Amino acid sequence: MAKEQKNDNQEGSVYDSFGYVPKKSKVQKSDGLWLTSFADLTILLMCFFVMQLSYSNTDKRKYERVKSAMTPLSAKKLEKQVDNLETLSKKINKAIIDKKLEKSVVLKSDINGLSIEFKDAMLFDVGSADVDTKYAKIADQVMGAIAKAPGDYRLIFEGHTDDLPVTSGKFRSNWDLSAARGVALLDSFRQRGVQESRMSIQSYAHTRPKVVYTGLKGDPLKTARAANRRVVIRIE
Repeated sequence: MAKEQKNDNQEGSVYDSFGYVPKKSKVQKSDGLWLTSFADLTILLMCFFVMQLSYSNTDKRKYERVKSAMTPLSAKKLEKQVDNLETLSKKINKAIIDKKLEKSVVLKSDINGLSIEFKDAMLFDVGSADVDTKYAKIADQVMGAIAKAPGDYRLIFEGHTDDLPVTSGKFRSNWDLSAARGVALLDSFRQRGVQESRMSIQSYAHTRPKVVYTGLKGDPLKTARAANRRVVIRIE
């Protein structure tokens, strides 16, 4: 059994059988306090980035491009081609061109998705929410392409009017007229098989003019009012 004896030079230290003298640790309790500050900083940074993410708007088209690029080539070959905003936009645009509707239907894209704007005269009679069957047949191909949007996208129907008061006794105001037109569009897409849970209506009446009326008179004012009378279908 190893015999231990006290070291005369280092009080409290002992020799073992191999002559090893344990050294006192030089680490102080305060030396590890930086870890606490570092952990607090890490948590604060994480909360900051989570908050930034919650307020950000994701560009769905860019997201789908990245997703497609990250999908293995073998998986792409095995999977059936699925529509996304990119392919859907091409189909809708093709339908617009085929029917020569470039002056009456405008397709746009933004970070939220796609928007298809129709002049109100393209679908409805003046001051009415009844779909004009003559023009509806012309726009049928465009509507069919929109109705084929994948099930994970929502369809939002927006109604817009000009600033003139409604004179028809059927509607109390432009709010009623724009809402009724949204309902008419929703009904037509429901008949095309689109689930009701994917659709919604937004009535804006005259509150969001595409062309501002300030300072306009005569023909320019009439042109502005014609541009503001519209319905928009958003795909998000």
